[in-house]
Amino acid sequence: MKKKLYPIFALLCAASLTSCTLINFYSDSDDWSSGGDSDTSMQDSSGESESPLEKAIDFVELFDRNDFYYTGDLYHTVCNLAVRVVFNDGTYEFVELGHDHSRVDFDYMHLELPGIKEGGAMETFYYPGTYNVTAEINFETSEGFAYATPEGEHEYYQVEVKTSLGYRELTGLLFSQNLDETFSAGDIIIQNLNILIRLTFDKNGSSIYEYYTLTTASFTDGFEIILRLGDDELDIFNYELLAGTSYTLILKNGDIQTSRSFRTPEGYYRLNADDLALLSRDFNNNYAPAQGQVSILVIPITLSGDYVNSWTTSKRNNLNEYYFGSGNLSLKSYYERASFSQMTVSGFVTEPYVENSPTLTSNYIQEDTSYSKLFTLIENAVTYIEENHPEIDFSEYDLNDDGCLDNVHLITNFNTKDYQDGTGNNPWNTPLWPHMYQTGNHGTLSNPAANVYSISAMNKVENAITSIHEQGHIFGLQDYYDYDYKYDYVGLADMQDGNCFDWNSFSKLSVGWISPLVVRDECTINLKSASKTGDCIIIPADESTFNKSAFDEYFLLEFFTDDGNNQYFTEAYRNGCVNTYGAPASKVDFSNPDNYGVRLYHVDARAFKWNGYGFVESADKNENLYIPTDNNSFEYDDRSSYFSGFADYKLLCLIQAGGNDTFGTLDARQYLNVSDLFREGDEFTFDEYAHFLSKSQITPLTMDNGETFPYRMTFSDMTRDSITVNIERI
Repeated sequence: MKKKLYPIFALLCAASLTSCTLINFYSDSDDWSSGGDSDTSMQDSSGESESPLEKAIDFVELFDRNDFYYTGDLYHTVCNLAVRVVFNDGTYEFVELGHDHSRVDFDYMHLELPGIKEGGAMETFYYPGTYNVTAEINFETSEGFAYATPEGEHEYYQVEVKTSLGYRELTGLLFSQNLDETFSAGDIIIQNLNILIRLTFDKNGSSIYEYYTLTTASFTDGFEIILRLGDDELDIFNYELLAGTSYTLILKNGDIQTSRSFRTPEGYYRLNADDLALLSRDFNNNYAPAQGQVSILVIPITLSGDYVNSWTTSKRNNLNEYYFGSGNLSLKSYYERASFSQMTVSGFVTEPYVENSPTLTSNYIQEDTSYSKLFTLIENAVTYIEENHPEIDFSEYDLNDDGCLDNVHLITNFNTKDYQDGTGNNPWNTPLWPHMYQTGNHGTLSNPAANVYSISAMNKVENAITSIHEQGHIFGLQDYYDYDYKYDYVGLADMQDGNCFDWNSFSKLSVGWISPLVVRDECTINLKSASKTGDCIIIPADESTFNKSAFDEYFLLEFFTDDGNNQYFTEAYRNGCVNTYGAPASKVDFSNPDNYGVRLYHVDARAFKWNGYGFVESADKNENLYIPTDNNSFEYDDRSSYFSGFADYKLLCLIQAGGNDTFGTLDARQYLNVSDLFREGDEFTFDEYAHFLSKSQITPLTMDNGETFPYRMTFSDMTRDSITVNIERI
């Protein structure tokens, strides 16, 4: 649906991609199924076994009996392995392996701490964390049955390794990271703490080592941090590092200490999230807070009429798992990872509200393009739940105390697929299609009303994806896809576009979850994974005019890897939803590290206010602010004459490496491909890529704001976790 200018509130619809099952939590029996692991409990085999000639091994499980290990342990000598052998008659036997492995032949054993360390079983644990262990084994059971890992396959299990802090005597400290590349101007030490250090411990008279990542969460583990500028000791909780300045960082743990000097770069600085001039809620204060404890009220609704189904107990239970469960793609898990734990999600799924009014059937609601019947339904449902649940403090669902529920999700028993099949009409952009909108109602602190809401249909909750997408709108994000389904300026690879992957860095900046690096002059930056660390780079044409928020014009760089939420979408993105639009399959195969790369965006989200004579750019959150650019329509016929020139501008556009704009020129939505990512050896200049800024493919000479972009970007030294970006003036 075409969207008006902010702050006029527009209906934000879910893409029809929501019908594609990225991860299906339903089993064939309509019962909740998590997959589960095979039983590895210690039991005696029972029952009469078959004769040796008929009996055979069905499968085996390799596991470690120890609960955990400490750094400094040599796994080969301290492991406590066992094999459970399950026979085809249902009996099983445990094979105790022992440290000498006398009953088993390990042809191969591999330890991996994802993203950090890997090696063989003969290596010492130097890093705490959860290790993946794979092995190839040959052995015989006590009954004479032999087993060998099939060729090309591996046995798999995990072991936990804990830090030796507090367990062994600490005898030495050492920085194992170049602090010149770790801190930048604008950083506050305690907020940007992510330093690899080496700890030395005494183990029976010998020295052992541990590599420990000192973070904001872990620095309290006996560590004291001192920052000095010359002879002055600075406040690590509030002092912002200056550009081009030399500092000394001192690290202590008891009587053990180390120090390292570093110098902050001059060409860029870190803009701390707390200092962002504007957030999405400054354009519409009805948007929900996106930090702290976020409470979500989920109300199933039963309608009478055509094309409706019935709520079953299992479907209601599934809703609870989708929203608040521990699964990797529940709404709770997704947003807690996306926000880097800056928000936690709670709430509950109510019993179904049954609407009995003869004027509020599915038929009448669908026919009412004014949405007034839908708004009445929502008001009825919320009132019913509040009146019938006096045990709930609904003020906890109104963090900004505006008399409105911050996050209310309603799910009707309407079936959009049955409706389309039965009527031949496309249900998109109709009242009962999944969308976010606002009713205009306001309540009280004790009885908040539903104003901003998300609504979905029963057949659209086969997983949590639709609710995650719509919650993004509740936090203030726009749709990034064209509502006519012709163009797609970010290649579908985003939660607010193709319902895939993590939020992009522009989205996270919009709600204040990350602290970007802002370029003011020539510099070299080691850019780390966006979904793992929150790293991103903002490059305005002229930093002196940059308003220090997401809502301006600039180029945005993020290193795209399979960390965080991204790791749970790779297979679904390549193999599942690709067929929904018939677009070519993505080749961003994260199992191959050569396929990581930089997503380079042009952003034009400039904010404007009315000064009495016309609209001027502004970052004054006390004014009514407008964002005239968009991605969801090629042009608006009813765009204000003040912003008629903005019809050709894109809100968010992914610049495709190589210069071929398939996202904005081919008359069908195109998927992100690995060739679209900027990688080692690539180069960006404005002249070569300026045509991406225009919807009509007119090649501009300047940025949308009239400024000349003065930099060349080159990319080098790409690893699994980072890439080097060199920025020079031309």
